[in-house]
Amino acid sequence: MSKPFLRGIIVVVSILSAGLLSSVNAQKLAIKNNLLYDVTGTPNISLELLTGERWTTELTLGFKPFPMYNPFDYRQDVDKRQKHLLIEPALRYWICSPWAEFFVSGNAFWTHYNIGGYKMPLGLMFTEVENRRFQGDAIGAGLSAGYAWILGKRWNFEVELGVDLGYTWYDRYECAHCGILFGSEDKFFVTPKAGINFVYFIK
Repeated sequence: MSKPFLRGIIVVVSILSAGLLSSVNAQKLAIKNNLLYDVTGTPNISLELLTGERWTTELTLGFKPFPMYNPFDYRQDVDKRQKHLLIEPALRYWICSPWAEFFVSGNAFWTHYNIGGYKMPLGLMFTEVENRRFQGDAIGAGLSAGYAWILGKRWNFEVELGVDLGYTWYDRYECAHCGILFGSEDKFFVTPKAGINFVYFIK
């Protein structure tokens, strides 16, 4: 496991521990899962804390530590590679009241990735990733809006849509599975942000 992965895990554990401790005094806490990440084969979890009358703060962790293939892709080419670590804090403002109906959100993110052999939709981030491998880091921020439905005392369902602006620096390799360095580059990118989340409240 690379050093950026280890550093990221340490940061996440520290932040999550601080969040859990701050929730002891009857502060509301929700745990969430993004179904869209699940479809790509990426385990993910979010913690969201009530921090004001209409404000919540959120921390998302997505971690794909090895070439775990998309369960809906039955071809599963051995030349495909897709692993990454994502850390994404966010701040939400609820229009009516926390955990219900409309919200707007601002987020930041950092990710370390290693991807190759995939065809990116609409050429997002990389246009040559189907035949080459890219390994690097990305940072950025974005805005989004969404809506939450109350399903029960402890369950919610929400959808979210927005856009992220990021900056990435990376090494480009000759093929999806080899270590022949082709060059190093950096660039800005714009990518859509989407979430379909199941929410469970911890009290």
